[in-house]
Amino acid sequence: MTTPDDPARRLWELATELRDGELSVENVTRVYQREHGPVPPAALYKFSTKLGRAGSGHGVDHVIPPWVAEFVASAAAAVSPAKPESIFDPWAGGGLLTVPVASHLSAWAVAYCYSDAAAEMLERLEGAERVTVLREAEPEEDGDLFDETKAAAPVDVVACSLPWGMRPRRGNGGGPKSFDASEDTLIAAGCRRLKPGGAGLFLVTDKFFIRHRADGQERLAEELGFGLEAAFELPAGTFSPSTAVTAHLIVLRSGASGPVFTGRATEDRDRRETLLENLKAGREDRDPSLGVAVSAEEFRGFTHFERRQQLDLQVRRQGLEWVSLASLGDLSIAGRGGDSGDRPGAVYIPEHEAGQAATAIDLPTGPRRVHRLDPDTEKVNPEYLATWLNTPAGRLWRRSHSAGTAMPMLSASLLRSADVPLPRGGLAVQNEAVACRDAIAALRREVDELETKLWAKPAAAADIRVLVKKVNHEDRFDDWVETLPFPLASVLRGTRHGGDAPNERVTRKVHFFEALGRFVGTVLLSGFTAHDPSWAVLGPKLQTALGTKNLSLSRSTFGTWKVTIDILSKAGRTMLNDEPDLAAELFRVSDRDVLQMVFAKRHPDVLGRANAIRNSAVGHVGRTPEARAIETDRQLEALIGEVRETYGVLWERYRLLAPVPGQMSYRNGRLTQPVRVVTGTRVPFAQEAVETPTPMDEEKLHLRGLDEARSLELLPLVKLKGTPAAEQNSCYFYDRVEGVAGCRFIAYHGTEDGEHTDDDPAVMRAVTSLEEEPA
Repeated sequence: MTTPDDPARRLWELATELRDGELSVENVTRVYQREHGPVPPAALYKFSTKLGRAGSGHGVDHVIPPWVAEFVASAAAAVSPAKPESIFDPWAGGGLLTVPVASHLSAWAVAYCYSDAAAEMLERLEGAERVTVLREAEPEEDGDLFDETKAAAPVDVVACSLPWGMRPRRGNGGGPKSFDASEDTLIAAGCRRLKPGGAGLFLVTDKFFIRHRADGQERLAEELGFGLEAAFELPAGTFSPSTAVTAHLIVLRSGASGPVFTGRATEDRDRRETLLENLKAGREDRDPSLGVAVSAEEFRGFTHFERRQQLDLQVRRQGLEWVSLASLGDLSIAGRGGDSGDRPGAVYIPEHEAGQAATAIDLPTGPRRVHRLDPDTEKVNPEYLATWLNTPAGRLWRRSHSAGTAMPMLSASLLRSADVPLPRGGLAVQNEAVACRDAIAALRREVDELETKLWAKPAAAADIRVLVKKVNHEDRFDDWVETLPFPLASVLRGTRHGGDAPNERVTRKVHFFEALGRFVGTVLLSGFTAHDPSWAVLGPKLQTALGTKNLSLSRSTFGTWKVTIDILSKAGRTMLNDEPDLAAELFRVSDRDVLQMVFAKRHPDVLGRANAIRNSAVGHVGRTPEARAIETDRQLEALIGEVRETYGVLWERYRLLAPVPGQMSYRNGRLTQPVRVVTGTRVPFAQEAVETPTPMDEEKLHLRGLDEARSLELLPLVKLKGTPAAEQNSCYFYDRVEGVAGCRFIAYHGTEDGEHTDDDPAVMRAVTSLEEEPA
C-alpha cells in the first residue's frame, strides 16, 4: 500500500470514480482503506465538508473539525486530576471526535456506534486501534440505550458530540431509527461510567442551556450528582456545512456547583491554551473570551453573556435603569395558541427579532404569534416601550431573551423573569421622548405630502420648492458625510466642494460610486473569506458569475465590483435571515441594522444604475455637452440620495479604525491598542485606545461595532497613505495586478498622486486567494 501525498484529494478522486448509486462516505472510505490503509481523520473531515458543500446528500451527519477534537482533548487533560488514560463516547458516530481525542491523549477509548455503518467507518480511521467499538443495531425502544452488561470499566473522561436533535441515518440505507437518543439519555449514560473525580465533556448547542436553566440543572444534580463546571463557546459556523449554529463544549463534574467558567474557543491554538490555563488556575481574564465566571442561574451561553455586557453598556450610555418587566403589567400570548383579541394600549412583541413591536397589530393567523404586555400606564408609556424595542438596543434585548438555535424566538419563560431598561426620569421622560418622536414623524409626513403635490402638479415646482425650504431649514449633507468611513467621505465631500462645471461634478460623482463599489466589495469579501466553509461555497459562485461576464478581480472594473456585491450581499441577506449568529460572527457585529446596511440590496442596484449612467454619459468619450452633463449630474445626485437613505448614520455604529503603529500595550492582562478613527474628512483623525482580544494588524484597516470586543480585519484592498504627523491622509483602492511589479492602486479624492503601484506581497496573496479554487 502507498500513502497518497494528499489523502483528502485522493478521497475526492475516489468519489468521482463511483457511480451515483454507489457514492457515499462509507463506500469511499472502504475503497481508500483497501488501496492505501487507514483514513486520516483530518483528511476525512476535509473530504466530508467538501462533499457536504457540493450538496450531494452523501456526507456524514455532522463532522468535527480537527481543531475542535484537539481542543476537546486538551480540555479533558486540563480538567482531569491526572493524565486521562480512558475515554467513553456514548454517541461516537463515525469516530471523528473519539479517534482524534484518543490519539491526542494517547488513551484507550470505548465508543458506542448507532449503526454498523458508523462503526465500520470509525474502524477505518487512522488511530482506531485505540478504540473498542460497541455496536447495537436495534436497541429496545423503551429500554436503556446502553446495555449495562456491555459497559466498559469506569473511565477518566467522557467525550461526546451529542446528536443536537438530528436523527442518525441507518447504515443500510433505511429510514431513521426511532429510539430515545436525547441529550439527557446520552449525558446520563456517559456520566454513570465516570470514575470518581472524572469529567464529562459534551458538545451541545445553546438550546441545552435553555432546557437546563432551572429544572434540568436540578435534575443533573439530584439524579446524577453532576453540575455544570465550564462551557466554552465554539462560534457559529464552526461545524459548517452540517450546521451553522453556535455550539459549546460543556464540562460536567460530580458535585460541581457555583459559577460557570466560560469563554470562546477558536482556531487560534495560543488563545485556546490561554483559555485552558485560566480554567486550571481558576483565573478570570481581562478579556472575557479567555475566561470569565458567570452565575450558573443566569448562564445561557457565552454569546448571551457578551450581549448582556453590550446591553449594559448601552443602557448606561442612554441613561436608563433596569426595571422588572413583570412589574410593568401582565404578560400573555396572542395569536397562535393564545388570545386572538387586539387590546388598545397593549404592547405587542413579535416572537422573531426582525418583527416590529407595536401598540396595535394584525394578529398572525399562521404559525407565528406575539407576546402581549398589558401595561400599567402609570409606570410605562406603551408607545415609548414599543418604540424602544425596535431600536438596536431593544432588538439586542429581544435577542438576549430568545431561545432556539436555527431560528431563535422570544421565549415566554425568559420574558417572565426579564428586566427591561427605562429612563431614570420616569414617565415624564418617556412622554417627552414619544412627543419628540411624533414631531419627527410629522416632519416626514410633511415632506411626503410635498412630494405628492409636486408630482400631482409638476408645473407648481417653484412654489413647492419654497415650502421645502421652510421644512428643510438647513442642508445637513456635510454633517452626514462626516459620519461615513473616510474612503467614502473623502470622495463624496468633493462632489459638493469642487468646481462648479457640470462635467467636473459628474466626474467626481462617478468617482464616488466607483469608490463605493470597491469599499463595500472589500468589506463583503473580508467577512466571507474569513470563514472557509462560507467562502468554499461563495468563491466558486462568484468566479462563475464574473467569468460569464468576462470579468475578474485581478483586473477589476466597475462591473467587477457590482457583480461581487450582488453575489455576496444576497448571500448575506439570506444568512442574516436564516443564520443570524453566523452573520454576526463573520462580520464581528451583532447590530442587525448595521448588517442590513452592509448587505443592502440597494448597493448593487444603485451601482448598476450608476454604471449605466457612467457608460452612457461619461464612459471613455471625453467631455459631454453641458445640458447633458447637468441632467447626468442630477441623476447621480439622486442616487447619492438613495445611498444616504440606506446609510443614515449607521456607519457611526460600525467604525473604520486604523491601528497606530508601535503603540500597542499589554498591562495587567489587558491588551490595549491606540487607533485612529478613520471617519469623516477632518484630519488628523481622532485617536482613542481600544481593548482587543488579539492584536490588530497595523498594516490593515478594521471595522468595529459599538461595544463589540472584536473587529473585522479588512483585506488589504483599501489602504491609507500618508502620515498623521504630516496631516496628509489619502485613501487608495486596489485596481488590478500589474505583473511582477505588484498591484495598481488608485485614489479618487484629488490627491496629487492619483495612482501608485504597491508591491506589498499581502495584497498579491489576497487577490490570488480570491481567485483560487477553495480547498
